[in-house]
Amino acid sequence: MRWLVVLGVVAGCGGDAAAPDAEHYSGSGSIVVRSYASEPGTGAGTAAQAIFIAREDCNTVQMGPCSIRGCEPDWLGLAVSAGTLTIDSTPPFPLVATDERTSVFYGGNGNVVALHAGETRTLTASGAAVPSFSTAFVVPDAAVLTSPSAAGISVGTDDIQLAWTGGSGFVDVLLQATLRQARCRFDASTGAGAIPNAVMQSFHEPGARFLLVTSNDVATSVPDWTITTTASLDATWADGTAATGTLAFLAP
Repeated sequence: MRWLVVLGVVAGCGGDAAAPDAEHYSGSGSIVVRSYASEPGTGAGTAAQAIFIAREDCNTVQMGPCSIRGCEPDWLGLAVSAGTLTIDSTPPFPLVATDERTSVFYGGNGNVVALHAGETRTLTASGAAVPSFSTAFVVPDAAVLTSPSAAGISVGTDDIQLAWTGGSGFVDVLLQATLRQARCRFDASTGAGAIPNAVMQSFHEPGARFLLVTSNDVATSVPDWTITTTASLDATWADGTAATGTLAFLAP
């Protein structure tokens, strides 16, 4: 069985951070509804959260199929709320923090919702600084990664060549380091993709991780905001375990 976790970032702009309640925010951003088979340190399907950021000191660059986001060590974000999130009228993600200067978390407390490939679900936000909205999304089919093998991703001097079977929508490779993250996106129907070596080398630090998922996107427009909801399923290795792990960097 697969379960979901909701992760989100809404990037926009506002005025003086000293008085967030008086500000009018606008922008564009995303919510990711993710069903996962495993998560380091948590096990399967144990938590859920959404984060809406109205302003932050980070930058994003595009390199081939990869979008790379980096933040300064002392970056400060200004978070705003979209109210309570629900999936199909089930509220597993109640608002549990309201400080607009920090991340706004929606905690599932283990009350999560099963996702199944091909089904249509509806996500609703009750609204706050971000207006209320409702959007339907289709859960994608999961892909099986055939190359690299379950031994993981080893980074040398060549691009990383990927191959998979199955899947629908997009295959996303998510990379995570201390102060940067990236998403390398490929059309799932192609069955293959390549990540530039320069992208991989930019994540050369101890503990940098990778995760492969399949994703479907749908955009929703509300006053002053455009929000993209992405439904994701973990991709797996051939043995059925989640295609995730720590990046290995080969000696020159």
